[in-house]
Amino acid sequence: MRLVLALALIAPLAACQVETFYVPIEVSIEADGPADTLVIQNINAPYACRLVPADAAYAAVFAKVFGPATRAEADRWADTVCKVRQ
Repeated sequence: MRLVLALALIAPLAACQVETFYVPIEVSIEADGPADTLVIQNINAPYACRLVPADAAYAAVFAKVFGPATRAEADRWADTVCKVRQ
């Protein structure tokens, strides 16, 4: 009886498959306003930085490293700190 119950619990789990995929994101900043820009950095090599709007959703492989700030401040900061820009 226990063996049948154990197989009944394990059998559905053996059929599970998790697929992971990454999709590149495209972000454009149209206006320079007060504190509306973030600098995000990829947590994987080559650690590239991007400027995105402060309310943008971005992939979990990015971390916020500066901002919110104006577009000009974020651009200056990224130029001095980031080695790779996207």
